[in-house]
Amino acid sequence: MLAYKGFVDYSQALVKAADAIGLARDILNKKLNEQEKKYSREKELNVNGWGVLGELVAMKFLDERSIEYEHAPLIAPTPVKRADIVMDGIKYDVKAVPPGGRQFMVNEEAHEQKDVDYYWFVQFSRSMRGYVYAFKHCEISDWGLAEPVQANRTAHYYKDIEHIR
Repeated sequence: MLAYKGFVDYSQALVKAADAIGLARDILNKKLNEQEKKYSREKELNVNGWGVLGELVAMKFLDERSIEYEHAPLIAPTPVKRADIVMDGIKYDVKAVPPGGRQFMVNEEAHEQKDVDYYWFVQFSRSMRGYVYAFKHCEISDWGLAEPVQANRTAHYYKDIEHIR
């Protein structure tokens, strides 16, 4: 069941920081992306930048509410395969939905392997506001499954976003 948790406003400075950290992730992961084509992304998508922004905005959301949490490193020599945020022992994987995005999406392979309790989606708007939603890990397998369109991509679970802000 979709659980709307609220929203958080963010600044252009946070976007710029996320872009820089995302570029650093791209550089660190370049060799892996060359070896495993399924991990490579089109540069214009800025997947790592959006992912970092999702994590930073999630942390800002918690900080503004004085909620204690632990978070995974934003930059590491290899991709981090654990929860992005842990609160009271509950593990969250943060996912970003860029402005205009119409679906929540979770990579099928990662979903089957990752040890998390919830997926925490941050849906970004053009007005610099992030809307926060959470889904239990077990719910994702009931979503639609989209097969890869290109040979070097992976399948993903998806759920249409009913209320675009």
